[in-house]
Amino acid sequence: MAAAKESAPVIGIGSAGRIVTVDLDTESPHILVNASTGGGKSVILRCIACQMLHHGSLVFVLDTKRISHPWASGLPGVTSCRDIADIHDQLIALGVEGRRRTRVADELGIDADPKDIGPRL
Repeated sequence: MAAAKESAPVIGIGSAGRIVTVDLDTESPHILVNASTGGGKSVILRCIACQMLHHGSLVFVLDTKRISHPWASGLPGVTSCRDIADIHDQLIALGVEGRRRTRVADELGIDADPKDIGPRL
């Protein structure tokens, strides 16, 4: 998993031991994880978060149940929000940062180095 491409986190092992990834560059920068209770949603999201942390990204965990992700509390590089007000404030801050980065990227042009735009979120 440590050798996986930063923009293609490993999400599982398929048939015949084939590694399954999601390509965030060519497919979409979004991932939807949906399953019934006990289906492994938290496990897969924790796995993706750990891979992103390995590559230096920041991770935001929004845990409205307040008990689903205790691993995230106090972990370097992780912002853990456990109540609606904190989640709201964090989403607003992320939106402001996203608009800032878009503005900087537009000013720098299409060939800009992402490191000049801001740290990975």
